[in-house]
Amino acid sequence: MARVGAVRRAPWPPRQTAARGEDIVGPMARQAEARDESDAGLLRAYADGDQAAARTLTARHAPRVFRLARRMLGDGTEAEDVTQEAMLRLWRQAPDWQEGRGALGTWLYRVTANLCLDRLRRRRETSIDAVLDTSVEAVESLLARARRALAADLGDRREELGFRDG
Repeated sequence: MARVGAVRRAPWPPRQTAARGEDIVGPMARQAEARDESDAGLLRAYADGDQAAARTLTARHAPRVFRLARRMLGDGTEAEDVTQEAMLRLWRQAPDWQEGRGALGTWLYRVTANLCLDRLRRRRETSIDAVLDTSVEAVESLLARARRALAADLGDRREELGFRDG
């Protein structure tokens, strides 16, 4: 029994649209299938402007970069910063990447490790200055002065302390 006022809908998508869509989607699908999914291939594609290749590389490598940075730095926030910097350096390197020189993962590991070491050095340098509120040169001068004063105070007790001349 047919309903009164019912509208018969055309099949979706219309056949002609589906055929036309195949003309558009088909080459894109074939292009994606033909794309080299190796790191070097993805870098070449990114250098040519393929944003999907950039997303694939980021999804593939950023978690490892983050884990390494977090292990080295012990701080998730700093690890995120290092991850962003390492991936940014990768995007800058993409147009000049030379395939035969080494694996992308190895290069990215080294870049990440170097960025972390730089941060650790800065931490160490700022922690000596912050604690003493003075420069490294001033600390060296104070140490030299303290050594001279100690040598003068203990000079008469050399034999007693076990030091022999000659």
